[in-house]
Amino acid sequence: MRTLDSIKSTMSKKGYRFFDGGDYNMNIIGVRSTNRRPEYFDDEFYLIYRDEEGRLNQHCFSGSTDPGIDSLKDPISSKGCAILMPGQYLGLWSLGFHKGQYEALVQVKPCKVFRDGNKDDVLDFYPTSVEQGIFGINFHHANAALASLRVGRWSAGCQVVQDPKEFLFAIELFKKSAAAYGNSFSYTLLEENDFL
Repeated sequence: MRTLDSIKSTMSKKGYRFFDGGDYNMNIIGVRSTNRRPEYFDDEFYLIYRDEEGRLNQHCFSGSTDPGIDSLKDPISSKGCAILMPGQYLGLWSLGFHKGQYEALVQVKPCKVFRDGNKDDVLDFYPTSVEQGIFGINFHHANAALASLRVGRWSAGCQVVQDPKEFLFAIELFKKSAAAYGNSFSYTLLEENDFL
């Protein structure tokens, strides 16, 4: 788990916004592992916000910022599987329903993705493959009943929390944030190497 100071410092160096005004002004931050093999929940998600008493809270969840191997080998798009490109995406998500099934954060503004089209088991981040648009890159959980061990079909490019209990905790925080600031959530995706 990374320290709050290291996260804020890294975001500052990149010129990204850190939201620190008011209760439940939510920072949603992903940190992608250097591991280029898919299928494992080896990335981190951080929720950072101030509570009603002004205390800065930080929660860390295990998850995946990458698609699973099933989606890499059998992508939805003929262009290849989507892999979210690191960056800060202001207003990327709104509270909605993932595939119409359960509450999640759903994409409402464009983002940039790499297209990995060679159908192997290695994540490829080729600058020439970058595409911008709305691709259904949502923030949701994997298995609804228990923490999944493998990413599998749970992600075709979405940002996926491993443990459904942690995800439900996050959703309640998002509702408090939406009540105060509107139904709009920004997302910052960092890489492990950004902290070196």
